[in-house]
Amino acid sequence: ARSTSLPLSPLLVGEPGVGKNRIVYECARLCGKELYICQGHEDVTAEDLICAVRFSDDPGKKMDYIVSPLVTAMLRGGVCFIDEIAKIRPRALAPLASLLDERRHIDSILLGERIYAHRGFRFVAATNTSDISETPLPEFIRSRMRPVIRVDYPERSEIDRIVRSHFKAINK
Repeated sequence: ARSTSLPLSPLLVGEPGVGKNRIVYECARLCGKELYICQGHEDVTAEDLICAVRFSDDPGKKMDYIVSPLVTAMLRGGVCFIDEIAKIRPRALAPLASLLDERRHIDSILLGERIYAHRGFRFVAATNTSDISETPLPEFIRSRMRPVIRVDYPERSEIDRIVRSHFKAINK
């Protein structure tokens, strides 16, 4: 029987440099999924999350439409990772609402179409602790990001164990 539950859309929260991105990279690799990355910042628009337009190099065309990493992941069944999602303005995050709930689609005004997510599509985001406390995610996104995973620095004993295991591997 096919599950009707939605896939998880985790939000990783932690200090800069703690390894949030590395966790996402490794999880995608271990799952055998293609990873598509979007970098969050205050200038991102809703349409930037979906599609970009540029002048075409083809003399027969004036413009080229280039789908974003998010849409590429949606179409190919990959993982879209938005790093520093809390830096994106709430209005720009609006298209994610219908993608992260049971509708699993986004609408592009620029393309003039509705784009549905592949069954294997997964979404994950990360943000720094200070960014999320200064500018909390809007509730329409926060309620769809589950679970929230706090990422912290490993204990000293864990760091020592990792260093020792890598040192042994190097000296063989």
